[in-house]
Amino acid sequence: MGAGDIDATFIWDPVLGKAKQNGKVLVSAGELSKKGRATFDGIVVDRKWAEANKPFLVKLVKLMAQKDAEYKAKVEAWNAESPQAKAIAKLTGATPADVPGSLAAYRFLSLDEQASPAWLSGGAAKALADTAGFLKEQGRIPTLAPDYSKFVTDEYVRAAR
Repeated sequence: MGAGDIDATFIWDPVLGKAKQNGKVLVSAGELSKKGRATFDGIVVDRKWAEANKPFLVKLVKLMAQKDAEYKAKVEAWNAESPQAKAIAKLTGATPADVPGSLAAYRFLSLDEQASPAWLSGGAAKALADTAGFLKEQGRIPTLAPDYSKFVTDEYVRAAR
C-alpha cells in the first residue's frame, strides 16, 4: 500500500499521527461526541468468564481508575520523559513524545461517572445500538438485537467504587 491508497479511516493515535502525515482529519472523535456520537474504550469479556473472575475484574477496574485519577491530578507529570509515557509507547507502538498529546485527546471518567446513566447505566447500550444500526445500514451486519443493554453491565464498576 502506498500513500493515497486509503480514502478514509476512523483511527486513534499512534496510527492517526502517521495518517495525518499524508492526510487530514475531517472529523474527530471529540467532534462526534459533541454531536451525541460517543466513542469510548471498553472492556469486553465472556459473561461466564467474568462471573468466575469477578475479584480480578473489580481489581482491574480499580487499578485503571487509580491510574486515570493519577493522570488527571498531574497531567504535566505524564510527559514524554515519564515512565508512564514510555510504558504507553511500548504498548501502543507510539513514540514517547506522541503520548502526552494522545492522552490529552481522551476524557478519563471517574468510577461514579462510568456508573452513571450517561455511561454504563444506559449510554453504552445506546452507543452499541447506534453503532449496530449504522453497521446494518452499511450492510456489515444482517440484523439488530432488540436490546443492547444486556451486553453492558455496571456491576464491576459499582463494586470497584
